Amino acid sequence: MQRPLWEAATARFLVPLEISSLAPTVTGVIGSRRIGDTCVCQLSATPHTGRRTSLLASGTGSGRYKIALSLGGRVMVEQHGRRALLRRGEMAVYDTSDEYAVGSEMPFGLMIILVPHDTLGLSRERIAAIAATRLEGENADQVRRRLLALASKGDETAVADAMAALRAAVTAQPRTRPGTPMPAPVLADKVRELVAEKFADPGLGPEYLAGVLGVSRRHLYAACADELGPLAAYIRVQRLERSRRLLDSRSEDESTVAEIALECGFADPAHFSRVFRGVYGVPPTKFRLGSRATASPDRAVLAAP
Repeated sequence: MQRPLWEAATARFLVPLEISSLAPTVTGVIGSRRIGDTCVCQLSATPHTGRRTSLLASGTGSGRYKIALSLGGRVMVEQHGRRALLRRGEMAVYDTSDEYAVGSEMPFGLMIILVPHDTLGLSRERIAAIAATRLEGENADQVRRRLLALASKGDETAVADAMAALRAAVTAQPRTRPGTPMPAPVLADKVRELVAEKFADPGLGPEYLAGVLGVSRRHLYAACADELGPLAAYIRVQRLERSRRLLDSRSEDESTVAEIALECGFADPAHFSRVFRGVYGVPPTKFRLGSRATASPDRAVLAAP
């Protein structure tokens, strides 16, 4: 089928992806079944790559983890600058709320389990720290058996067993560390890039950044202290500055205050209003109505941890 048709199929059975291939068409078979809020998908296809862009990652299908189990061929999984090459029987975990790519340069087969974040019961920071790495060890063998049983049995008990095995495997998996320690200025620049890209994500925080970058929180704090200050405060400032610009440039008809709050990573509009007022001296509704002249940021509040 033409690539747009395969894109439509993957969006229907999994999540929206951008499909690329050297050939003008992708030939394959894809199907899925739902067990509660868990999706079990199997596919086989000619060479291609599915890419979850930053724009797609913030839209339909976000808020889920994917577990990819190779059923044949060599499958590449990329996320957070890491790449895992999966051979038959090997697995990796990744997050649909972040950019990733999955595919192969040869015909391949995959089983993909798609579960909401809450179903797996592991933090995004923990998944970020091991995303796009092969699950290994005895725990991984148990996960493989449970996933194959899940595909054949297809009941809630099988889902619970598979998720319990996966939690154990991820917990035991060593966190990814960069081969060469990054100098503090380089690490601070990467934090700036990540915050600029992900500030709208309510889950963005120092722990998540440490997991993505493969460093300890202590090392991250120390590396960013001079240039960025306390990380939680830095993230909050970026969100508030973005919200201020949006309030200044958009009318109520274009975006409500609550919509702007969500767009800037504040899950609770009431909390956003309190924080905004504490920094700028007026609530966001009044700021929008034209009281910007009295809204001078309180730098002490901005710098608070």
